[in-house]
Amino acid sequence: MKKGTIQSIDMVNSSTKEFIPLSEPFIGKKEEEAAIKCLRSGFVSSSGPVVSEFEEQFAAAVGTRYAVATVSGTAAIHVALKTLNISQGDSVFVPDLTFVASMNPVLYCGAKPVLLDVESKSWCLDPQILEMRCIEMIRTGNRPFAVIPVHLYGCACDMNRIMTIAAKYKLHVIEDATEALGTRLNQKQIGTFGHMGCFSFNQNKLMTTGSGGMIVTDNEFFAKRARYLVNQARDSADNYIHSEAGFNYRMNSISAAIGIAQLEQIDEFIGRKREIATLYKQAFQGIESIQLHPEREGVLNSFWLFSMVMENNNRRDSMIQALKADGIQAHGFFAPLHSQPYIKDKVWIDSNAKTKASEIGISDRLSACGLNLPSSTGMTKSQQNRVISSFLAHCETSLLKYTHTSQKEIQIQKTA
Repeated sequence: MKKGTIQSIDMVNSSTKEFIPLSEPFIGKKEEEAAIKCLRSGFVSSSGPVVSEFEEQFAAAVGTRYAVATVSGTAAIHVALKTLNISQGDSVFVPDLTFVASMNPVLYCGAKPVLLDVESKSWCLDPQILEMRCIEMIRTGNRPFAVIPVHLYGCACDMNRIMTIAAKYKLHVIEDATEALGTRLNQKQIGTFGHMGCFSFNQNKLMTTGSGGMIVTDNEFFAKRARYLVNQARDSADNYIHSEAGFNYRMNSISAAIGIAQLEQIDEFIGRKREIATLYKQAFQGIESIQLHPEREGVLNSFWLFSMVMENNNRRDSMIQALKADGIQAHGFFAPLHSQPYIKDKVWIDSNAKTKASEIGISDRLSACGLNLPSSTGMTKSQQNRVISSFLAHCETSLLKYTHTSQKEIQIQKTA
């Protein structure tokens, strides 16, 4: 973990060939002092004022009336679904290209995930496909109940259009904003458009509490019910009566104290992420056949990770290995949900989310060719320059090989 301040961390010797991770937390003196103060207060579980204080500050920061802290982003999505009474047999739309934590809570509820393909321009849920699927399912008597738009890698779904579709077909909207804290659409924080929004504070996210999550909403009933469910559905603090099964999903006070300290620096964290993205874009914008991290009109992307889509799977995999050899961690995109072995017969798949290799959908293509580069808030400029230099060097090498191979193939064709 990085310690100190973002400014002082830039003093690291640029010649040091230390390992450059994909995304690590920025933990400094503020977080250390907050945790120690919490330990000394005796309030280390979910009791005491710290968790409530974090919830209030987070709600104010993102612009909602209510926030409910949880132990993880996955727990936040699970509780949000249970708040809506999603249960056995209910259909819930989920984009095919996302981490499994977006879909697993649907399965926890006994509900049926309906996988939809994503847009190539935004990497997020395609609203046109969402509406087409709504029409089709309603026509066959299988009315969908909810949709979970996922703001992948800090990108923003077209929430205005999704909310219009949701209102038209009576869908509840739970935004998965676990990767998009700080991303704004028309000046409004992503995660605050839907009926509920879910955030993650895992150690690799924009801000961290070690592990943890948050549900945000403007609906008082949803907030009260979510808070009830995360606290074992206990009817009263004065008794041990539980009218239904709840969850031990409460955030502890130490995590909340760290969260408050991190939240104080959130604007600086977002600014640093955008600086990192700008430098990458400037370095790579002239490279053909690479789609750089999208940022559509009206969107201010927080760039949790800086991402791109390369020309093909071989180029992407070769780049990951070349960076690894230089001590640089890079990852491919998530595997499409329809490809996960454990979900066979548990999901319905949209016609654009193909399962055959010969019929590659957008989710499949992005997954096969997508690349995430180091984007830690505390990454120094010298470290980022190392990443850029290594990336460009391998691009040049692979391009020469590609050109040589193409010329050789042309020569063979001419001979034949």
